[in-house]
Amino acid sequence: MNQCRRRRALFTVLAVLAVLAADLNPRATAAECGALVGGTEFGKQRERGKDIRVQPRVEEDGAKYLRIRFLLRAAGAAPWYLVVRDGAGRAAQIIRPADFGGSPTLWTRRIDGSRAMLDLIGAAADTAIEVTEYIAMPSSGEKTFYSLINAQAPPRPLYPNGPEAAQRLGDSVGLLTSSEDRQSWCCTGVAVADDLFLTNWHCGGLPDRDKRFFWNPDRCARTLIDFSWDGDRNGQEYQCNEVLATSRELDFALLRIAPLAGSGPVRPAQLVAAGSPTTTDDTLRLIHHMACLPKQLSDHCTVLRTPAPGWIADSGDVRLYHDCGSNPGSSGAPIFDRHGAVAALHHQGRDLDQQTCKPIDNFNKAIRIQAILKSLCATNPALGARLDPTECRLSPPPTEPEHNPVNQQP
Repeated sequence: MNQCRRRRALFTVLAVLAVLAADLNPRATAAECGALVGGTEFGKQRERGKDIRVQPRVEEDGAKYLRIRFLLRAAGAAPWYLVVRDGAGRAAQIIRPADFGGSPTLWTRRIDGSRAMLDLIGAAADTAIEVTEYIAMPSSGEKTFYSLINAQAPPRPLYPNGPEAAQRLGDSVGLLTSSEDRQSWCCTGVAVADDLFLTNWHCGGLPDRDKRFFWNPDRCARTLIDFSWDGDRNGQEYQCNEVLATSRELDFALLRIAPLAGSGPVRPAQLVAAGSPTTTDDTLRLIHHMACLPKQLSDHCTVLRTPAPGWIADSGDVRLYHDCGSNPGSSGAPIFDRHGAVAALHHQGRDLDQQTCKPIDNFNKAIRIQAILKSLCATNPALGARLDPTECRLSPPPTEPEHNPVNQQP
């Protein structure tokens, strides 16, 4: 078995399938074009359900790092420490009962390497802790299908040689990973407040699953965000605590997030100002985790059309078309205007022919941030006002009952 096949056997989880719900158009489904765009592999999600005394190691050959989710079944009477050690025996994280914070589950930070040892110290017999699941992460996704329009400006690593202004914008961009039924995937998103993260709605589940369950509480609990997936060994990791707002029509999800142990604050992005619409004169930058890679920069790109029709009938002119190079994994990535403000969320690549799976247009698609803000102001004024008080003052009062596509039939 050659190296390529061995790696494919190791990382069998089809990641970014959720991403492809939007990088694919209804003209070409994930099943029909999966060989081209449905096969980006990223990570391996394992369910275990073993008490750490019975199985005190987590191993996955070839992994760059591990994340482990613990379930505290019983804290017990005696104080204890759970020391999570890397493969060399170094203490990578020390966990106490209080670190669970009232929740029965807790994710570790990154554990470098392919092996972790779980050392429970001081616990009495009535303490019960399980590893419910873990995710083993490779360096990057394996298969790629670029939606590259401007061949003169292909995506490139943001670090170490990207423009300083773009690197500063990248501080607020995070890699989102989630999992379901032993499949894991990645998307991109952006911090819009110190505890709020904006990404695509379609990143909330696998494309062949019931859309009513996208971004349900279990999906949130399995979602992690790394603001430092940028090629270094440091983590700046957050977890999803609550899904605050979603819209299938506008393809967005707004999450309340909280840092994992040891992670510091995140610097939020600036959103485009109300009354300052992006025009075809604007130059753009897309900062994203295409193919689940460390942060990438697509710059020197332009607005090709705005406003443009939405991806669902009767959703209005809520999008803009652009020529920033993208890839599965780019979904949910912020598109910054020339002033460094988020003008849109990338959500869809080029349309594909249903028979040939070849591109049939020459532009990528994004949801305009002002359409998202208007929706929030109409359905949740307090939340919308946190992001843009001016937009909420300009928006008319809602004329329809609040709409939550999480509970809508697809």
